[in-house]
Amino acid sequence: MHLKLLLLTYVSTVTIRTYSIECQTCTDCKLPIGGDGTTAVGSTTCDECRLVVTFTKGKTSKIDADCIAPGSVCDFGIAKNSDQSTVVAACCDTDNCNTVPAFAGKLLFTSFSLLTPIFITAYFLKF
Repeated sequence: MHLKLLLLTYVSTVTIRTYSIECQTCTDCKLPIGGDGTTAVGSTTCDECRLVVTFTKGKTSKIDADCIAPGSVCDFGIAKNSDQSTVVAACCDTDNCNTVPAFAGKLLFTSFSLLTPIFITAYFLKF
């Protein structure tokens, strides 16, 4: 009986995510997010982090960093608006993964999966 209870406890702790992560939050963020010189950047405990970049006429017009609350679903993807702007949203689930560091090498190495859709969209909007 104790072995079954121990096994059930182990399986439930492995399959159910019971931890939270820290995310940067800001609206119309200034780069670098999470670095010196940023304005109104907060850090909150979340299930996931999201970075939303809006491109207008091939240039970055707005960057938002969000926290996805427990129980909510992170809405990600690429959308084209009627005003010809394009919104790219990417989600991630490690501490402060929605920060944008000032150093491009670190940015590409540590956040490649988060920023790949943003770089691809920026490339195609430019041409």
